[in-house]
Formats: sequence, C-alpha cells, structure tokens
Amino acid sequence: PPRRSSVLAAPTTLDVATLNIAQRIPLGDEAKGLFFGKSTQDGALLVSKMGAGEIAVVDTATHTVRTTFTDLDLNGGELSDGDLSTGPDGVERFVYPTGTGDTIVTLDPQTGTTLGTAETKEGANPTRVTTSPADGSIWVQQPGSDTHAVYDPATLKRLKRFDTGKNPTLGPFTIYAAYAYTAHADSNFIQVIDTTKHILLAHILFPRD
Repeated sequence: PPRRSSVLAAPTTLDVATLNIAQRIPLGDEAKGLFFGKSTQDGALLVSKMGAGEIAVVDTATHTVRTTFTDLDLNGGELSDGDLSTGPDGVERFVYPTGTGDTIVTLDPQTGTTLGTAETKEGANPTRVTTSPADGSIWVQQPGSDTHAVYDPATLKRLKRFDTGKNPTLGPFTIYAAYAYTAHADSNFIQVIDTTKHILLAHILFPRD
C-alpha cells in the first residue's frame, strides 16, 4: 500500500455556543492519528500520537504543550489509544494499549514514568481503552481475540474478560458508569454490561443493510 505521509497534528477546541473552532493546538507531525480521554485534576490532557509513539501533555487552560513523553514501553507494538484512570486510591494513571505489542501500560501523567504493565493473550491486539469514571477500572477492546477485558487500575490484574462479536472497537459508559457498552466494527450488535457485577445483560441488534 502507498506510504501514509505525516501531517501536522493539531487538536481543536470548540466554542460550545457556536460550535466554531476556538483553538488549534499544534503537536507536530503525526502519520496515523491522535487519541485522548479525560484530563487530570490539574488540567493536563494527555494525547497519544500513534505514529510518533509519543504522548503530548497539553495544558487545557493555556492550550499549550507542557511536555512530551517519548520513551514509552510499547513492547514492539504501537500507541493505540489512551485514557486517564483515577482509581479508588485517588491516584491518577494514564493507560494505553499497545496493539500488536499485546500489553496494557499505565504511567504517571506528571512524569511519564511507567507504573505497571499487563500482558494480554498473544494475538489479542488490545487497541482501544476507556476507563470507568466511577472507579477507574480499565476496559480494553481486543479485536485480535474478539474479547473485551477489564483491569484493576492499581494492580492491572484482569478482573473479567467478555467474549464479543467480531472486531470490538469501542467501549463507552453511561454517565454514572452503571453500564458499559461494547460496539463492533464487524458485528451488528452492541453488548450491554453491568459494570458492578461484571455481567453481560443484553445484545442490542441492528439490521444489516
């Protein structure tokens, strides 16, 4: 396939009243894409640069880059996503999956120091992550094994693994995180999961065209 050229990565902020672009924040060249989740209590937004294998730390008040973490543990994979977890212990951890690296990594959002690493089943290919706003638990979609796994934020112990449809790609929560959802790229249903009991409750089917 043709090589994908790098473009200037610049996340934007929107005026919520008009939906006009308010700010563009240049992060340098990026060939594959950007991922980010929740910001830290002190207003830092960690942005994963997939192609560059870097995490830019953006100040949400000044719309400037505080620093960039470059020495990341990718285990031969790539920076496939990223979100902030705040566990029951009150500790903030940034978590990212490594795709073909078959690991999930947490790091200190202030220093970029690796805090923990969990290995997935070989070939699981963890590519997307969302952390629960209720307890900071880490929910990872693994399209290589068609599974959705849940990890403890402090220990990275796997708490539960759900079988999914083909190619799970998204895992959002309801506003108070009572329920989690698993959406798929190649299956016509969404899973509904009770986040407290870790029980699969239902499949929401969508008709195929």
